[in-house]
Amino acid sequence: MLNFNHFTKTQSATLVALLLATLGLGGVARAQQVTVTGTVSLFNAATGYTYNYSITNGAPMDLAEITVPANPQSSLLNLTAPTGFLITFDSGNGLFSFLEDNNQNTPQTFASGTTVTGFSFTSFYAPGAATFDALDAGANDYMGTTLAPTVVPEPTTTLLSLAGLALVGGIVVRRRLSTQSVSIQ
Repeated sequence: MLNFNHFTKTQSATLVALLLATLGLGGVARAQQVTVTGTVSLFNAATGYTYNYSITNGAPMDLAEITVPANPQSSLLNLTAPTGFLITFDSGNGLFSFLEDNNQNTPQTFASGTTVTGFSFTSFYAPGAATFDALDAGANDYMGTTLAPTVVPEPTTTLLSLAGLALVGGIVVRRRLSTQSVSIQ
């Protein structure tokens, strides 16, 4: 008899999933039940692109792990996860994974019906769409595609764009006014 008290939350969920899969009780499920959403801030010469991800679990069981492929030649830096979770990068296989942490006292999980936000990292590789693979505690496999992360411009880029538009608008108004004053005389 296995004593699950000696395993971490992630190890327990993975072990149960493997046991169910061995018994033929696991399966492949629809991707719409699990979504991986990303946003990315524009390229910064010093840090690269900053990626932010959220995971929504609409599946009937808790998720054990979500894996997303990345360019194996890339380096993911500044890996950050919310309290109770981990983000890892396997450069040999070109995969990054979102996991629950190993602390049994942390209440956060990828529970059914929840959305977990706050996963982030930086990379010098441009964003693109990727296929993700999520495994739940019942050995059900959820596969889907993350859309290319939405690009969110940095505040300075937005301010410069608005200043440029205001300058062009001012020039147009000034030309119209000077044209009107000449035609009135």
